[in-house]
Amino acid sequence: MATMRIVLFGATGYTGRLTAEAMVRAGLAPVLAGRHHDAVARLADRLAPLSPSRDAEPRIAVADVADPSSVRDLLESSSDVLVSTVGCGARLLGDSWAARTRRPSTVPSAATVTSKRDSRLLHAC
Repeated sequence: MATMRIVLFGATGYTGRLTAEAMVRAGLAPVLAGRHHDAVARLADRLAPLSPSRDAEPRIAVADVADPSSVRDLLESSSDVLVSTVGCGARLLGDSWAARTRRPSTVPSAATVTSKRDSRLLHAC
């Protein structure tokens, strides 16, 4: 049986950073995922000292909501859990956020993201 991995997509946003810190402090060893490698790597480096053990330090991955296949590729097995904090700001700010950032104000549906491997999706917003 595969070991469950927790993938936090949107880790570098406001809600994502708070969620990542809580996961790391709890020893969950999340995979931190976001659009920009450098930002995700900096977050992982900042959170690593908060981990109760080296085995629980966060790992990183890169994915973009504009590329659904990159999101699907975050999942390795059906035991993986994808926690998404992507779009929390968009949900609060609505169309004004989408217009300012020129990014879609919606995120892939659970069916779109999880159908490849039958993994679980939790949206934290």
